[in-house]
Amino acid sequence: MSTKKIIILVIVIVGLAVTSYLLYYFYFQPMSTGEVEKEITVEPKKIQMIFPLSQEKVLSPTINSSGDKVRYYSKANGNI
Repeated sequence: MSTKKIIILVIVIVGLAVTSYLLYYFYFQPMSTGEVEKEITVEPKKIQMIFPLSQEKVLSPTINSSGDKVRYYSKANGNI
């Protein structure tokens, strides 16, 4: 290919890229309504710490269906 054809091809490709970007910018980008958006406040997450429920060794600890109690068998005597 001659230099003239390469320059024309590059100009056409750059022109198409600029045209595509301008179409996206003016027609497809979400428009703001001009209304002042409410400020969103995010509450800090509470850090959940793992702490021992018992000083004894336990077998098969389980959480009940509501998720607020832990049941386990004591390894020493088998009590719940």
